[in-house]
Amino acid sequence: MNFFEKTDFGNGIIRISTPFDVYVYLIIGREKAALIDTGYGVGDLKTYIRSITELPLIVLCTHGHVDHASGSDQFEEVYLNHNDWYLERSHTTIEKRIEFAENLSGIRPKEEDMILQRTRQYLDIESGKKIDLGGLEIEAIACPGHTQGCMCYLVKELRMLLLGDACNSRSFLFYPEASKIQDYLISLEKLNARSDDFDHVLFFHPDNFGDKNNIEENIEVCKEILSSKDDHIPFNILGCDVFAAKEVYSDGRRVDGKSANILYTSEKL
Repeated sequence: MNFFEKTDFGNGIIRISTPFDVYVYLIIGREKAALIDTGYGVGDLKTYIRSITELPLIVLCTHGHVDHASGSDQFEEVYLNHNDWYLERSHTTIEKRIEFAENLSGIRPKEEDMILQRTRQYLDIESGKKIDLGGLEIEAIACPGHTQGCMCYLVKELRMLLLGDACNSRSFLFYPEASKIQDYLISLEKLNARSDDFDHVLFFHPDNFGDKNNIEENIEVCKEILSSKDDHIPFNILGCDVFAAKEVYSDGRRVDGKSANILYTSEKL
């Protein structure tokens, strides 16, 4: 079974589609390569990566959720911010991955296709850490909110920011590990202060869309929520009763034509 499909952007960045609608990204420099996230851990991602490059490889996780860090056991040098280490333990069990994927897609993954849960220690990554791949440098930028260990990765030479789930067209702030809206706003404002360093953003799920203005729009939505001026529409997702800050069409796009939306609970106010 073919679990993966690549899109080569032609600038050293390759987007890889993995099972259950998750993208991971391979960044290839002259001397090293970096894999950003490992998906649900379904299928032999390592062998697929090695069919693309044999360069020394590091893995940088954006955060510890089930759909972003579950394939990490295949790789030696894997970085994850320490604030998500405990979260990753509970999120990347095979049982959790099967349950989550099935709830999202209606398709139950086969247990024999699942990579084992990682047992080795992660390496910590802090905001400001820079990794030189040879001709391309990656900088980690913290943006806690979706989880407390959320990291974005800036490729300076390409003026490209990989967002993970830190800031999407539909940002999730309803799980227990998510920040309150006010704290998320502070994170977004810090991230937006770096906007002169990038021209483009990359999302990790195909249902997300927009450009770098998505960050400013999420800031705007946070402020509307805090001032009780958002649309505050009851919504159910993944079995959770939440509120959507902005009214959307059936395809998830905002009625007013902008891109950013936030799903949140009253506990996050």
